[in-house]
Amino acid sequence: MSGILKSIVKKHDTLIGLDCSTKSLAFSKWHKGDFVTCGEIIFEGSTVGTRLGSIHKALPPLIQSGLLKSDAVLIEAAVMVGQNPNTAIVLAYTYGAIMGAFNSEGIPVAKVRPLEWQSYIGNPNLKAFEKASIKKEFPGKSESWYKTYGRKVRKQKTLDWARQYAKIEDDSDNVGDAVGIGYYAFKHQHLLTFE
Repeated sequence: MSGILKSIVKKHDTLIGLDCSTKSLAFSKWHKGDFVTCGEIIFEGSTVGTRLGSIHKALPPLIQSGLLKSDAVLIEAAVMVGQNPNTAIVLAYTYGAIMGAFNSEGIPVAKVRPLEWQSYIGNPNLKAFEKASIKKEFPGKSESWYKTYGRKVRKQKTLDWARQYAKIEDDSDNVGDAVGIGYYAFKHQHLLTFE
């Protein structure tokens, strides 16, 4: 090949999309582009240590049972953690435990920025006129309130999309996000970089 290396993109038959928080892990499973199932695993315990232990105990059996078994996983990258450094640290621990659980079962994990998959399903950041409309409907609120409300609007839009596209009945916006992430994973396998 005269010194030129060809990159071969492996097509994965089964993919899982994950939306992770410090207290739960939402997932969606896809096979050959078709939605299979989704759900949310709540981490047990009231402290960081006990929740990390819960991840360590719960995920390997769920992978081995087939529920979370896949060729690869796409997890939403943690890019915005607010002003609290402790939240960033706890989220890093949680992501590490989850990624380690999948990797220990031989399942590679890739990351996607939230706005990439959200935009792909038709839910980009709110436009100026949408923000203005919220301020008109709810006058006199703080900027923090408007930001939180805008986030809720977008979360609901994603959940509505997941209900329509995958026919889910779940009320968890985390599960809605996981469905969007899994959908994006199948449509963009050629862009995924596994660690």
